[in-house]
Amino acid sequence: MNSGRRFPPAILFLVLGLASAVALANEAGQAPATQAEAPDEVDLLRRQLAAQKTLNTQLQERVKALEKALARAGSGEAPVVIALDKKAPPPVPPKLKSRGTTAIEQALVSKGLVLLPPGMIRVTPSMNWSHSGGGQDAQDSYLLGLGVEAGLPFGLAASARVPWVWRDFASGNNEGVGDLNLALSKRLNNQGKHLPSFVARFGYKHDNGDASVTRPPIGTGFRSWEASLSAVKQFDPVVLFGGVSWSSSLDEPGIPGGRVEPGDARGFDLGLSLAATPEISVDTGVSLAFIEAPRFRAITGDSFEGDSLTVGNFNLGTGILLSRRLFLSLNLSAGITEDAGDLGFSLALPYQF
Repeated sequence: MNSGRRFPPAILFLVLGLASAVALANEAGQAPATQAEAPDEVDLLRRQLAAQKTLNTQLQERVKALEKALARAGSGEAPVVIALDKKAPPPVPPKLKSRGTTAIEQALVSKGLVLLPPGMIRVTPSMNWSHSGGGQDAQDSYLLGLGVEAGLPFGLAASARVPWVWRDFASGNNEGVGDLNLALSKRLNNQGKHLPSFVARFGYKHDNGDASVTRPPIGTGFRSWEASLSAVKQFDPVVLFGGVSWSSSLDEPGIPGGRVEPGDARGFDLGLSLAATPEISVDTGVSLAFIEAPRFRAITGDSFEGDSLTVGNFNLGTGILLSRRLFLSLNLSAGITEDAGDLGFSLALPYQF
């Protein structure tokens, strides 16, 4: 008995042939699909490369346009801004900060703590009112002033100021041109990491104002000089400042029955300024002046001294930058010693060329 059934050779050859035909048919059907997919991927990569190349070209054109815009802005011409396309937002041109165009910088120039650069001129019209006493001792003074300051080479600055004065006292009134003030200032150094900057000033006051003894005086009645040294240190956004001064008379004015030797004056001030915004500054401080007693010399040879004075004021002010060249300064002062006036107010409107 046979252990297994045998298939005829013809049937085996037939089965093997069918299997081979099916395998060849499958390979023939898949090959075209694979060959069809390859060109699609290559074409996609080519399109992506072309798009990236176009974007790179646009970015290079934009960089060149921005460089030209910056060059035009630096030369004072209007910058030309070019976008990548109509839908892209245009770039914002940079804001160029000009020298001396913040309120706190202008406030420091007004105080004489910062000097004008060479060739720059500043014209300052101003108004001042002060009041002291009451009743039979009431005194009101009004000053309309015009000042000019010019920046000079070598860290120097020269200034001149002349006021129109009107005195309204309980005993009478008087008006006219006040004493002429001239000054020369010198910047001694630039601010360092720990060292403040210093400004030295030498001033001269002429005695052209009326100093009548029968009416309220317009001027001091004598020529005098003044020397001062000021310091300023910046701790952004705060600036600290202070100074000392000394003044003395150059002559002895005559009075009925003799002559008078005015006493020397020593003073100091201390304060701070705050940059509230680039267009607004606020400052406060105190000032004290010690005036020595004057000495009267009678024509008979006798002499005697008057009273010394201590004049102290608390000051509060603000500055507003109206434009790059125009600045508004407002200041209020209150007397803190018996010899000082009660109240004072000043307004200045410097214009810078």
